[in-house]
Amino acid sequence: MFAFAPTAVFLLWFCWGVRQDRRQFRNAVLLGLTVLCLSFALLTQADRLRGNLAVLVYSLVFMIPALAIVVLGGFLVVNGLTMIRKEGRRPANLLSGLAGVGIFALLA
Repeated sequence: MFAFAPTAVFLLWFCWGVRQDRRQFRNAVLLGLTVLCLSFALLTQADRLRGNLAVLVYSLVFMIPALAIVVLGGFLVVNGLTMIRKEGRRPANLLSGLAGVGIFALLA
């Protein structure tokens, strides 16, 4: 159970930070550290689980980040299309769409 202590600390710190100011970059870093610590804690504790449940934990810990990358690329492309439609085809407005296309190009 001590493996989940850093996760709880980062989660509480994240909640406190969101309560103070939602727009701070610190909140994104703390949420990332919370997810990272939770993944590490789940991986260290998975050997105590029964066979099928341990396989599920291992699969989720490794598949969720891969799925998150695909979802991020999709959101960036959609945001880029929205910006082109609302604000025009200036180079600054194309950046998020190009970043999404770049993510998909790296995955291909």
